[in-house]
Amino acid sequence: MQIKADQMAKFARLMVSKSAPCRRYLNTFAPVAARGESEKDSSWFRRLRSIHEPARLPSTIDKWIAEGAAIKKFHVSGWVYRLRQIRMYPHALEVSQWLENNKVMSNTDRAMHIDLLSKTKGGLVKAERYFNGLKTPEKTAETFGALLNCYCFKCMTGKAVDLVEMMKEFGITPTAWNMNHLLFSHLKVGQPEKVSLLVQLMDDFGFAPDLYTYNHLMVSYADLKDYDGVEKVLEQMSASKVKPNWCTYGTLARIYIKAGFDAKATEALESIERMESLHDPGAFKTLITLYGQTNSLSGVYRVWESLNSMPSNVRNECYLSLLISLAKLGDVDGLEKYFNEWKKSHSKHDMRVYDVILKSYLDRGMLDKAELLSKFLIKKQVKPTFKTLCTYMNFYLKKGQTDIALQHLEQGATKLKERKYKDWFPDEETVNLFLKSFEDKKDTASAQKFFKITKGLNCLDSKISYSDYSLLPSDLVKRKTQKVNE
Repeated sequence: MQIKADQMAKFARLMVSKSAPCRRYLNTFAPVAARGESEKDSSWFRRLRSIHEPARLPSTIDKWIAEGAAIKKFHVSGWVYRLRQIRMYPHALEVSQWLENNKVMSNTDRAMHIDLLSKTKGGLVKAERYFNGLKTPEKTAETFGALLNCYCFKCMTGKAVDLVEMMKEFGITPTAWNMNHLLFSHLKVGQPEKVSLLVQLMDDFGFAPDLYTYNHLMVSYADLKDYDGVEKVLEQMSASKVKPNWCTYGTLARIYIKAGFDAKATEALESIERMESLHDPGAFKTLITLYGQTNSLSGVYRVWESLNSMPSNVRNECYLSLLISLAKLGDVDGLEKYFNEWKKSHSKHDMRVYDVILKSYLDRGMLDKAELLSKFLIKKQVKPTFKTLCTYMNFYLKKGQTDIALQHLEQGATKLKERKYKDWFPDEETVNLFLKSFEDKKDTASAQKFFKITKGLNCLDSKISYSDYSLLPSDLVKRKTQKVNE
């Protein structure tokens, strides 16, 4: 199942409330030796990752051992973990298969193997087949948890719940992390009404909701427009002596902003500001971003000024959030001031920052400044992002220059096809602008070129033909969304 762009954005926002448990989950796979590698171990690992054909890795390890290399099981488990960390999943799977072939798998290794199977060719089908083939003693909390994680990641909530029931039959209690991931997957697929029932299931297993559970529970009530329920969650947290953190108040503020309760959102943000020993850059970025969304320029600047007492690395990480908020609030002088300050303090060229400035220039019709900045970036060999290209396309489409917009689309499509991990391109706003342009102008030729370029990018229903340019944009978007949800 694929997820719509707006759902993916929601997914990214919600992740702030569970980044810590994600790290804990990944760390359960980490062999102790992987955290303190020897020089020889590091050399072996570098040689493994440099091999282009993953299938050669098991025989390479066998060859080293035959030549007398003192390779231990914990070395190999460590390589699997580290290859997975850098997303070399086929390589990691081949090394994991070496452990399986040599019958030295631990339950943690088997859990990792399940995870890797789901991420490589064959995917979840092979992961399920491997799990089902395990002996009863090998079906442990680790291996059950790994398969449950696969289901949750793929938004297969039905199979995930069935697996939890199977765990009960085996007398295995899911971890709080397992259950929180299950809650989160229901939020991702738009089933908030099931979250409270799953929280009750956690109680049946005998463990109380934690901070992340409560955060998800708040979001579920908000999605149901039950704002009294949201506030009752805070009361439950207080009664259970679970102390809210900045993520909790950030989630609460987002809920209130979306609902139009700006005063309550401000109260939640001020609760973050009052917290002691707040050093997490994420907290300050959240504050700046959300004050921007409540149209509070004074709040944005107050938080920014508070960063003067923070380490420089914390302040530096917050420039992007500051510039985005200033651009949104139309503070042109502040935007220029802090953009110039950022340039002086940063030697690396972060295209995300330049994207904000380019969009600001184009939104204000300052094409000359935008072109100067583009020439500067070309000179510095800074490559445009997909967001850069969408910004230019939107600008030219609004000016009626469809031909130039199509040139930028073609550039992005070529770039995307070269990438291993696909981005969502072009974004929904850009697609809608193209479709509206074709309808308004009855521009058959441009429509045909558009559909030809976007074929295979998964941004439109593949069934839409070149002749469909005459459909209303809303109809095309509806058909596109139906395809994405299949």
